[in-house]
Amino acid sequence: MKNNSPNTNLRHILIVCEGYEETEYIKRLIECGVWDSEIVVTAMNAKSISNIYSVYTYSAQKYTYDAVVIFCDTEEPPYTQFENLKKRISDAAKPVSWDKIIIFANPCTMQIVLSHFGYVRLRTNDKYVNSGKIKELTGVENYKAGDKQRFAVMRQITPENYGVMKKNIEKLDGGDYTVTPSTNVLTLFHALENLDSEWLNVFGRR
Repeated sequence: MKNNSPNTNLRHILIVCEGYEETEYIKRLIECGVWDSEIVVTAMNAKSISNIYSVYTYSAQKYTYDAVVIFCDTEEPPYTQFENLKKRISDAAKPVSWDKIIIFANPCTMQIVLSHFGYVRLRTNDKYVNSGKIKELTGVENYKAGDKQRFAVMRQITPENYGVMKKNIEKLDGGDYTVTPSTNVLTLFHALENLDSEWLNVFGRR
């Protein structure tokens, strides 16, 4: 007999994503089922870094989620928009550190995506410059982040190469967002793999 009673142990995590690449990447990982089955992850597209703070604060104040985090690019030096976002989050989230909330990719999320297919060290977020490496690793030519191109890249992500990505990301700097390339994304992924992680307890509301 099917048990239709709700699972009260489920934790609900919202990831506020900067744009389409970040949102579709998180959704693909959800489809792959690589995270703890008792964690329900939702990806929300803020559609630009300038919209992230308002989307984050609105979502966090609703108390619908056990945690709300941000996933965005640093872009390139001097990191003006990222620095502004970091300051606003730091001011609003005390005593929680901004890097518990903001998951960054320097120079761009494509650094993380391509790490599923090989070890890469992107130096720019310029799509034209990166298009050769994207073609080499995914077969997608002349990448400009169009709908079909994003789909063609994301559908190649699998549970198997999720592990490859983590090993490649471990070789990068994980804490200093001014280093190119760098990302603290494994902080988030490790937390989502383990319901009892210390990271999730920081945001626990139950």
